[in-house]
Amino acid sequence: MSNTSRLVSGLVVVLSLFCFALPAFAGSKDGLSAPLGDIKWGDKKAKVVEKVKQQMLQKLRERDDLKNDRVLMQRERRRVLDEIDRFEKSYEELDKNTSYKVSIISDEFIKGNGEAVMRVKDKIANRYYFFIDGGLYKMVVAYNQQYLKNVGFETFVVQAAKKYGKPDDTAYGYADGEEVLTAAEWTDNNTVLRVKNKKEFYDTFTMTFAEKSTDKRLEAKRESMADDGEGDEISSEVKALTARSASDADADVVDSIVGDSDINLNEGRPVDEQVRHGEQAKQAEAVAAKEKKTKKKKRKKKKRKKKKKRDFSDIEASGGGGDDLIIY
Repeated sequence: MSNTSRLVSGLVVVLSLFCFALPAFAGSKDGLSAPLGDIKWGDKKAKVVEKVKQQMLQKLRERDDLKNDRVLMQRERRRVLDEIDRFEKSYEELDKNTSYKVSIISDEFIKGNGEAVMRVKDKIANRYYFFIDGGLYKMVVAYNQQYLKNVGFETFVVQAAKKYGKPDDTAYGYADGEEVLTAAEWTDNNTVLRVKNKKEFYDTFTMTFAEKSTDKRLEAKRESMADDGEGDEISSEVKALTARSASDADADVVDSIVGDSDINLNEGRPVDEQVRHGEQAKQAEAVAAKEKKTKKKKRKKKKRKKKKKRDFSDIEASGGGGDDLIIY
């Protein structure tokens, strides 16, 4: 056999091996979108409902305690079908006046953007499926508060990193004067995963899986709205509700102790020194402004503890507990 023939034969063998290997590689599930199962980005509502139904029924078939108990299997199957029925009926367009604008997913959508959501729950979390232009582009997992009882956010992120690798980015913020981890992010070819610490308002954590290009486009739009002073409308409503309830409670306590807390600046003053109505309001404002300024200075003086940033490089060796946590 000539050298040319040998070379051609060798190339044929290599190409054949490559072609046999290619389908397995091309069909492998993308790492970050694995929790979707056979659901794909862009799937329509009906297809998502059907696929979630099949996923839940498959889990029943895999349960050892149901394999030899037909009665219990039928009962559990009925429960799953009822849950799927609620899932399908939960479809809600987010452009309408929705309670979701002051919910745990309030920062996950832009009102007036043609988005919709459906919700299904399991034993440890609620899963929210988001659609835009009729196609699925995001899934948010909001863990049940009881399931995460006594679990720190850093422990949770360590467990997520054991599954998905070192985060591409992390964010830190301050709580009670101490710097804490608030978010972690992973990206791959077509999916973004964000894990968020929502303990302050909702006492839980969320995992957001989103189609990469759509997520990037919507994040740019959200930032543009924020620059125009519109972006924080939803989150500020949540904060306002919290602040209002706290201030109302404080006001009730003060009034119960000292009675009406309105201050009359003219009480005890000679007539010629009394402040007229307009001036009284101005003086009250000046007093309030001075108090605010003093408090601000005190806050600035208070030392904030800097936390050493964790790089999550050696996750397996880092430990940190939480090994029994179910990470989507």
